[in-house]
Amino acid sequence: MIDSITQPSTSGTGNESDIPTGGSFAKTPIGAVLRNTNLSDGAVRLYAELRSYAWGEDGRCFPGQKTLGEDMGWSRSKVYRYTKELKDAELIEIEYRPLHKGKNKPNLYTLNQPSTCGTDVSSLTHPDVSSLTH
Repeated sequence: MIDSITQPSTSGTGNESDIPTGGSFAKTPIGAVLRNTNLSDGAVRLYAELRSYAWGEDGRCFPGQKTLGEDMGWSRSKVYRYTKELKDAELIEIEYRPLHKGKNKPNLYTLNQPSTCGTDVSSLTHPDVSSLTH
């Protein structure tokens, strides 16, 4: 099971020493989000998509709803619905930004780490896979 997502190395050599450290990539315990049975599959997918936009350790990104909809193959209303679900679960914070030259600026999203948000992940466990064979 994948327990974290990081942005890939950009050097192309494939060596572990090429993996960026410090603030040059985003990392989250995505397993806690994946195993949260209170979230819909769409909300989990949207969280992962937002995480893919969030470079750096601050977990912030600003894709427009139109862009998110195009990337996910969803309507804007579906993006809004899953964004609201993530906000209600305290997995994201949304800063609505004012008009600029007559156009709305994209929302600023801050992705919270699941361990620090209101979602109780203490009872979540890895699934029992002992009976599975190759």
